[in-house]
Amino acid sequence: LWTASTQLEQQIYATGQINDKRFFKRIMLLFKTYSERAIRSTPAFLVSRTLISALSNVDKGVHVDTAAPAPASPSPPSSSGGAAPVASSAAEAAAADKEKQRLLEEGELNVTDFITSGEVVAGEQEAAEALQENEKLKRTLQQALFPVRHMTLEQVRVMRERHSGRELPGFSPYSAVEELIKEFKGQWSAHARECLEEVAEATQAQAGGLVMRIFERFPKAQRAVGMALTDFIEDLTT
Repeated sequence: LWTASTQLEQQIYATGQINDKRFFKRIMLLFKTYSERAIRSTPAFLVSRTLISALSNVDKGVHVDTAAPAPASPSPPSSSGGAAPVASSAAEAAAADKEKQRLLEEGELNVTDFITSGEVVAGEQEAAEALQENEKLKRTLQQALFPVRHMTLEQVRVMRERHSGRELPGFSPYSAVEELIKEFKGQWSAHARECLEEVAEATQAQAGGLVMRIFERFPKAQRAVGMALTDFIEDLTT
């Protein structure tokens, strides 16, 4: 039992003399996936054609580089001055990419900046459709860990009016804020439960295999320890 518990602890925390760290990496990947799912379940609001996240990239702990490749150095100006407009255009494009990157890191994404050239996003409705259907935009949202769901200002206004009562002018009803958070909070428990079940399944398989190997010469002890291990893991997940 001491050998089994020691080896299992080393595999869980990737410590000691163990060289195989696949189990530790698998668990860390499950935690990372849960973290990303939780981040993408935080509040976000669509204001006209701009999606605003409640979290900046600093809050998320990520960095997303969406800037276009640096333009090639412009050719020396010709006698007719034809190269000057090219250099000016390249500088403007670089400045636009830099500003787009800055806003993205602060949690703001202008839908028109991330769709295929030629597509038209005239207003909020078209922006909402693009967020659901445009593949390039969806990849950017996933890479930047932007929320999957969002609310429009009209939806927020309707919610606020539904809860308005005897509040002082300029104050939002507390119950409206609670409902807004619940709109997103409900997803967090589902993500946590899914992560817990995946970790429990991985732990059961890893620990079960360890018990089978160490107690191979003692079938009765193998069964008893295996059943105790299963019961223990089930207790942790219920």
